[in-house]
Amino acid sequence: MSSESEDTFRFLGKQYEYFSHPYNRARDNMRTLEVPIIRRILYQQPVAARILEIGNVLSHYLPLGSVPTWDVLDLQEGPIHKDLRTWEAKQRYDLIVSISTLEHIGFGKFDDTLGATDYSAIILKIRSLLAKGGKAYITIPTGYNPILDKHLFYEALDVEVYGCMERVDDKGTWEECSLWDALKKPYRKDSYPWSKAMVVLLCD
Repeated sequence: MSSESEDTFRFLGKQYEYFSHPYNRARDNMRTLEVPIIRRILYQQPVAARILEIGNVLSHYLPLGSVPTWDVLDLQEGPIHKDLRTWEAKQRYDLIVSISTLEHIGFGKFDDTLGATDYSAIILKIRSLLAKGGKAYITIPTGYNPILDKHLFYEALDVEVYGCMERVDDKGTWEECSLWDALKKPYRKDSYPWSKAMVVLLCD
């Protein structure tokens, strides 16, 4: 295997470099894929594009000014401290991105009193925030949230499964896979690497 192939991965016919960063040991988890994939999508946006990030993730990794500015909605940190499910936006967005956030809404340490989380309703909420022609790209790990995994397994979400990736060895090599293979992969909550597979969803 060449050094080039060891340092890069392919996703939907495009080649990317694995992303490394000391924050949350990005090379050891899904950030190594999520950041370069979403960063490329951001780079392709017009200067005037209205962008929303759901979950404050990118600010930990991308230098200020390296991509267009965007609004950040996050329940705990970021400029807009609101719950996505109840937030009333003042505008619609040309692009929405969300990195490993959807699976936390109403689940685990973010469980709350709003009742059982209906992820199809959350997708509808995200779609309602899009301007005409807008797109939302959402990355999630599989194996973490069984409710969300079940929604994906039964195709209960009105989204396109844009692509899936699985970790294939202990060296941090990732390859494309099917949704069904991704859903079989375990998730480690207390050790690295956390996730063995991820899914990228697209709604428009």
